[in-house]
Amino acid sequence: MHKYLAFFKTAYITELKNPYMIVMRLVMLTLLVFVTQQLWLVIGHKGFEPVNIVWYLVMNEMLFFSYDGKMQKKIHNDIRSGNVGYSLIRPFSYLSQCITESTGMFLARIPFLMVGGGIIAYLLTGGGLPTTYWGIPVALLLMLVSGIFFNTSQVVIGLLGLYMQNTHSVAMIFQKFMFLLGGLLFPITVYPQWLQDIAAWTPFPWAVYEVSRLVYEFNWGIVFNTAAHLIMWTVATFILAYVIFKQLLKKVSVNGG
Repeated sequence: MHKYLAFFKTAYITELKNPYMIVMRLVMLTLLVFVTQQLWLVIGHKGFEPVNIVWYLVMNEMLFFSYDGKMQKKIHNDIRSGNVGYSLIRPFSYLSQCITESTGMFLARIPFLMVGGGIIAYLLTGGGLPTTYWGIPVALLLMLVSGIFFNTSQVVIGLLGLYMQNTHSVAMIFQKFMFLLGGLLFPITVYPQWLQDIAAWTPFPWAVYEVSRLVYEFNWGIVFNTAAHLIMWTVATFILAYVIFKQLLKKVSVNGG
């Protein structure tokens, strides 16, 4: 356990030593929310209050900018280069190390994005608060679970390097599903019903839309339902990572790296 705490601490501190990247994420968040807000003004709000839309967008973008593909690329490169073989003989789990480091990087970024995002939303709305602003703390707690799900998903995508020459395309498709099925830019209730039904069978609306909509449509039924689905999908992602990792161990032991 001490080894993994050390990995977590190292990743956490390393991320904090690069404040320029966090500032750039906040700048990009501001630009993306502002442009999307202007788009909503043009097409109409379709029953949504302008203040609610801004806070919804900011919540989503906080989550989007809290993770990146560093770990996915690292794992993919380790597998394709054969360097993973050296990691597997060390006295700790390579998989646990990757998940721990990814979580450390995420938790280093997210507090700054939460604070900065809140200030940005407040300024863009002229000091306005969403309809159910008391749901913001609950949404932020669920966002932590969403972040763990997305970061673990990046580990899974990286492990697919065991079967694929290039996992970048998978990462890109995953990100596009986050935009479309997660409702990153538009609440999924504006979609046709058939698309909403498809999205409900994926983890994306539970990790994005259902979390962020708590700022304007809060009730405990939504909270518990969202939490249950988030936990289910996060556990499933951990299990998938473990299964692929066992296949990696088997291949290395048989082929010698």
